[in-house]
Amino acid sequence: MARSRGPAGNLLRLLSAGFHARGCAIDDPLRDAWVKHARALTHIQVLNAASGALVAAEPRPYRLTAAFEPDAECHVVRFEQLRAPDSQLAAIVGDVAHNLRSALDAAAWQLALRHDRKAAKASRRHVVLPLSRSEKAFRRHDALRFFSSAALATIERLQPYDRPERRHVEALRLLGALSNTDRHLVVDTCFVSLDFSGVDYRPESGSVLMIEDFTRPGAILAGGAPVACVTVEGAAEANLHVEGEPSLQVAFTTSKAQFGPAAIVAMFATVEYALLQLSLLLG
Repeated sequence: MARSRGPAGNLLRLLSAGFHARGCAIDDPLRDAWVKHARALTHIQVLNAASGALVAAEPRPYRLTAAFEPDAECHVVRFEQLRAPDSQLAAIVGDVAHNLRSALDAAAWQLALRHDRKAAKASRRHVVLPLSRSEKAFRRHDALRFFSSAALATIERLQPYDRPERRHVEALRLLGALSNTDRHLVVDTCFVSLDFSGVDYRPESGSVLMIEDFTRPGAILAGGAPVACVTVEGAAEANLHVEGEPSLQVAFTTSKAQFGPAAIVAMFATVEYALLQLSLLLG
């Protein structure tokens, strides 16, 4: 039996268990920022637990069906979603984004106060940490006037420009997009494929000749989406039983991006990195 798979990819793994909230002294100028950062971790842990419970729920929120389709000349196995993921998961993603964005803005506030307290307090609503996709957009940002030249140099190095050399901060690009989206609506929630190697196909008669696997790690599993084409030798139209369980994950989408737990944890880690860089200006 031959089994052909789609493009290989790394399994998305939730890494939040390896992170710990940072403690901070009461006189730390970034105390408020670290408090927000720690709160984001709490939301990530809740999201991880709720997402895992959804995928493992009994009865499963999905099923795999197989039927012979003459046009395809094989049994087409399809993914059917029986229950939509809880929309509260999307709300938790918004909570993560809000706290991480607030952490960066809390740091920006302290930098602005250090540079020109009177100007910062007069325009409090305009004091934010820029997150720009291009250098041109950054140079035009209204908040730049609140920071010292040294602070601006550090802030500029944290900008998630769409360039290869800025990959270490690219998670801030997603954070900026999520923060803007969450002001008006929640992200969409979906199931994505991780691994279908645990699924087996058994015909009532004949034998399986070939399995053409359409899945790839990270692909969205929409209702009715084909996941495999199974060719049965000796009894092409015999009933085909689907056994075993695929490995799935809950993921999230916006109009411009799809992301899962690993991307959310990357946001958390990158904000930590950014806060540490900004803290050097306030030491």
